[in-house]
Amino acid sequence: MRVNHNMRSQHSSSNSAAGFTLIEMLVAMVIVAIGMLGMAGMMASVARASVFSKQMTNAATMANDKMEEAISVATAGSDLYAFYSGLIPNQICDPTNSYSGAVYFKNDATTGGGLIEGAAGDWDYRRCLEIQSAPAVSGITLTRISVKVQWLWNGKTKANGEPYSITLLRDVMP
Repeated sequence: MRVNHNMRSQHSSSNSAAGFTLIEMLVAMVIVAIGMLGMAGMMASVARASVFSKQMTNAATMANDKMEEAISVATAGSDLYAFYSGLIPNQICDPTNSYSGAVYFKNDATTGGGLIEGAAGDWDYRRCLEIQSAPAVSGITLTRISVKVQWLWNGKTKANGEPYSITLLRDVMP
């Protein structure tokens, strides 16, 4: 009787190729672990960006609300400077004088959202309203309204020590 050696070698080689070796499994686990660590780092940066975006949106909304209010006062024929300086407290801001007249807000930690009144030494947002004369256009006198909202990102300033800020400017006819 004759034995076919080729059949035996094919059978034994196909048997040894089935499944994964321990080394292959360990290498695969290391690759997956490295990928998961990269994803965890990315998730942390996405969370930070989300907080910054929320704060920027709050600042833009605060600036826009005050700008719309000032425009409605101006178009109603009121003297903007007299209107806002007559409020208690005075809401005309002087950025050259330690932001006197600025309005301060703090995140409301009790409700998890919204803003409450802050103070000069304890704030998350600072809104500054400036009213100045603007250059006349075609002989028409204009008033320049500037609303600047500054905020601290997680209680911190930028690297140069300045808070983050957004400014809206509008020239209106008094």
